[in-house]
Amino acid sequence: MKEGTEPTYGDLISQLYEDGKGYAKTRALLYRALVQYRAMQMRLPAVMFMAAVALASAAMMAMLLGLVLTLEEVMGGLPAGLLVGFVALAIAGGLVFWGWSLMPDLDESPFQDDDGISDRTLAEKSAEITEDLASNA
Repeated sequence: MKEGTEPTYGDLISQLYEDGKGYAKTRALLYRALVQYRAMQMRLPAVMFMAAVALASAAMMAMLLGLVLTLEEVMGGLPAGLLVGFVALAIAGGLVFWGWSLMPDLDESPFQDDDGISDRTLAEKSAEITEDLASNA
């Protein structure tokens, strides 16, 4: 574009495109930095949680082994191991079922109350707007 001349539509659209591309890149970099920052914040707590799970697993194994050894004197080694194993698996299955039932439905839109984001189609929304305009006229 020359100095002192009005920009053409092509120049304006080209400039708009470049500005939009720059905005999108800046926004992506911002979100990337935010994710990296949150990941850095979660590193130590994640290691602590993994250590806690490992210790809890070892403690549970020790308790179950102690239970098997105690029951071994009463009913023998194999039946005691099977009994404790099946009971532990039943409890674990119940916890999995309970946890699965508490999982949120990730298919539903988190913005159901938002007019801009909903399950309604564009045709339904435009028909509603047309009816509102007709009733107000």
